[in-house]
Amino acid sequence: ALHRNNQSPFHSELVSPNLNFAIYYLDQKQSDKAFPYVNKGDSLAAVIQSPFLIFQAQMIKGRYFEETGKMQQAIPLLNQALQVAVQLNKELYSNILKYLALSYKGLGNDKVALQYYEQYTEVQDTLTKEKISRTFADLETHYQTNEKENRIITLDQKNKLDILELKEASNTRRLLIL
Repeated sequence: ALHRNNQSPFHSELVSPNLNFAIYYLDQKQSDKAFPYVNKGDSLAAVIQSPFLIFQAQMIKGRYFEETGKMQQAIPLLNQALQVAVQLNKELYSNILKYLALSYKGLGNDKVALQYYEQYTEVQDTLTKEKISRTFADLETHYQTNEKENRIITLDQKNKLDILELKEASNTRRLLIL
């Protein structure tokens, strides 16, 4: 039963674990074990009516159908999820492109499969370039930090040497005065 203002008694925290279990079993190539979690997550997302949870459920259910050979059921769900993923996250977008390519290939539509696969590889290339850029930026930051730390150590040692020299000069002057 729904509460006031169309609020569901279910919380989104109930959806995510089901979808995560589904992903786990799909990753392990155990689609039969994924099925109950796919359905439960999809049902809860529909009751909650959260656009983000519905998107996640569509994406995972589409993947499930693709991996179980039900391409006709996978494609509409993946296409719906693709529209959201393009705005949210390049990695999710890329994954959906891959599953669409596989779905169309499974239907024997190699031309459309190739189009989706080419889009998938372009996004993957972009993601790889971004990751490499971040890695180089991190390495540069690390190098600069080490250089500055070494410079500080060198200056600290020089300051200590200067202090010792000043103390020695002061002591020498005192001896000469006496």
